[in-house]
Amino acid sequence: MGSIARRLLVGNAVVLAVFVVLTGLAVSWSVHRQAETARFERLQGLVYGLLGATEITPDARLVVDESALPERRLARPVAGLYAELVGNDGERLWQSRSSIGRTPAVQVTPVGEWTFDRLPRDGAMPAVDHLQLQSVWVLEGGEELPFIAHVADETGSLGAELSRFERTLWATLLGVALLLLAVQALVLRRGLAPLERLGADVRAIERGERDGLDPDVPRELVPLAGGLNALLASERGRRARYRHLLDDLAHTLKTPLTILGNLEAPDGACGRQPSRAPDQASGASRSAERSGSADEMVETVHDQAARMRASIERSLERATRHSASVLAPPLPLRPVLERLARSLGKVEPFAGVRFDVAVDPSVTVRVADVDLHEILGNVLENACKYGAARVRVWTDGDDGSVFVDDDGPGFPADRERLLERGERADTRVAGQGLGLAASRELMRAHGGELALAASPRGGARVVLRFPRASAVSAPR
Repeated sequence: MGSIARRLLVGNAVVLAVFVVLTGLAVSWSVHRQAETARFERLQGLVYGLLGATEITPDARLVVDESALPERRLARPVAGLYAELVGNDGERLWQSRSSIGRTPAVQVTPVGEWTFDRLPRDGAMPAVDHLQLQSVWVLEGGEELPFIAHVADETGSLGAELSRFERTLWATLLGVALLLLAVQALVLRRGLAPLERLGADVRAIERGERDGLDPDVPRELVPLAGGLNALLASERGRRARYRHLLDDLAHTLKTPLTILGNLEAPDGACGRQPSRAPDQASGASRSAERSGSADEMVETVHDQAARMRASIERSLERATRHSASVLAPPLPLRPVLERLARSLGKVEPFAGVRFDVAVDPSVTVRVADVDLHEILGNVLENACKYGAARVRVWTDGDDGSVFVDDDGPGFPADRERLLERGERADTRVAGQGLGLAASRELMRAHGGELALAASPRGGARVVLRFPRASAVSAPR
């Protein structure tokens, strides 16, 4: 009973069996009642015919004109039909020539009353249907002659017909039931075929042959298929999001690690002694330089370490969320850009790039600090990486958009492709093709947008439209 089809088929079989039995009993009872009614009416007609053929003699005796009998079989011996007239005292007044081998008993009843009964089979004698009528003949002198007219007929032929009818009835009902059961099995198989296909799709998904369920299902299964597909899509998105977060984290940590790897310790910072003793003045000067370089290096190390720690914390936070919050506090944009420009200027490949930050100090954006560093860091690093000697960042006072222009070779014709993960414009330059894609995802997560365009100076332009940014125009 583990199969829905088997359960439904067994249930239908039980209901069908009960229906067939009740129908057969009802039809059999109805037919028997109709047969008894017809039998009674037929015997009643014989009694009326017998009374019509009866006359009374002058000496007050009842005689029957046998030529006027309603049934010819009454005039033939052993015909299975019997009729007679009997007085109330039990005296037989008239008897038909036919004989059934036994005489049904009669009983005195009120005048005009009909009595119908069935005599059961007795040995070799068949069962008979018996009908009697209590009547009275009124003589001319006002005297009454009571008598009983009764007829009896063998029920063998009727019983055989009824038996044949019942056999035919039950055989027909059984055949129809089996046929209906077979039709129901086919209907159930066809009706449950969508569930079987759904199960096959699930098994195909488990084997990795499909990504989702077939949406072409009956209306009743649309919520189930849609819910499962949404669940599968959510699971795939969650896995892709984790994978992207790991890629973004690795990409985010790459720049701080590169900056730290390119730091050069000042002479004597690691405990080395100078080979020659300097004079007092020059020694003091070099000591001050080393002190300043050491302080700057320590500040850079702390800054980059804080960026890496914040990036890791932010990635862990994003891994447990579906989207970033758009209710981040306002964050000044210019300090972040200047800090990133100083950091990128310390990376050996980008040491010659000149950054021009033309952003008013009052410009603020509602983006998380770590996400803002990642977005702008990816965009600025991408501009430096692909041959730019000058990178200019400025804002538009009309809609608050931030523009990052460079004087490099610019984007290719199909620049939208560069916003997909793993896509790169120049494969000769080291990279994974994740920076712009990760920045766009972060912008969208905060309700903003990142777009690529061509700079009027011939290079590349990245347009950042931050949510609820407040900006003022800067000179171009």
